[in-house]
Amino acid sequence: MYKKTSLFIKILTYILWVPVILSISFEIITFSDWVYEYNWERNNISNESNIFKDQLNEVSDQIKDYFKNDKEKIEISLQQPGMQIFTLFN
Repeated sequence: MYKKTSLFIKILTYILWVPVILSISFEIITFSDWVYEYNWERNNISNESNIFKDQLNEVSDQIKDYFKNDKEKIEISLQQPGMQIFTLFN
């Protein structure tokens, strides 16, 4: 009887913790600055896109804000020096 109860508790614990762990992982990946900055460097995004690193960080902040609120569409705008403001996604 003790083994059955113990096994049931283990299974129940795993079932309950999996969504929690997945949720925490999503939060870390989505809202951590270091993830974005690491990828800027790794993929050489600043040189490939001709967007400065501080502007990339600003865009990443706008993406994080999108995930935190209830907007249906993502609206990311950016201004290059000497150019008008433009949106990255249509």
